[in-house]
Parts: sequence; C-alpha cells; structure tokens
Amino acid sequence: MYQTKFSAGLDLASIEDCTIRPNQRVLIDTGVYLRDVLPDAVNYMINPHVIICGMVCPRSGLAAKYGLTVLNAPGIIDLDYPDTIKVCLVNHGEETVALDAGTRIAQLVFSASYRRSELVKDEVRTGGHGSTGT
Repeated sequence: MYQTKFSAGLDLASIEDCTIRPNQRVLIDTGVYLRDVLPDAVNYMINPHVIICGMVCPRSGLAAKYGLTVLNAPGIIDLDYPDTIKVCLVNHGEETVALDAGTRIAQLVFSASYRRSELVKDEVRTGGHGSTGT
C-alpha cells in the first residue's frame, strides 16, 4: 500500500511474526508477488533496452528506532522473479526486536534499468530468491 498520494515507495509488510537478535539477519516473506504490484503503465515490450525492476529499500523509521535495515539495500527484484518478495533484514541495534505479522518492514520502489543487448544472456530463470547469483 502507498501510504500517501505522493509516496514513491510501496510498503511491504511481514506475513509472519519474527524476532531479530542483535547482529542477526532474517529473511522475511511479504506474501507479495511483483507481478501483482507493478505499475499500470509498465509495458516491458516498448524498448528491449529498458526493463523495469523493483528495488527493496529500508524504512527509515525502523532504522532510526531499532537499528533494523535491509541488508542488501536496495535488493533488486527482476521482472521474471517468480516467488513472493522476501526481505533480508538485519538488526544493527543492541536490543532484540520482535515484529508482528503485518508490520511494514521495507518499501518497494520501481525503476527503469537500461541495458545493452550484447550484455544480456538469453537465459530463463529457474529458481527463486538468490537464484541468479551466488
């Protein structure tokens, strides 16, 4: 959900309760599929050199209050990612933080990515989170 009419980021919420100890990282499922929240105006076939991606970004309130942030910010969600969006949160604070299901944990911002065709592999994604790299 966009919280205001001028919000650039779509809030992502946890679908599960979780506890994050200091210096711990946790992969939290949001239950959101990228295909279900893509902007209406996205047309991936307009220009083969431009593609849209989602960027998972931290929420400033969680960082300021608890020391929680998205570990690989921004996390890139490719158009062909088939699973629900998961957020890797890390606790940089000194206290254990408990998050209830429904807590807004990150925000999703859409961006255009410009590519050179000779650098694009003709591969089909075969996995989910972290499947295109090591």
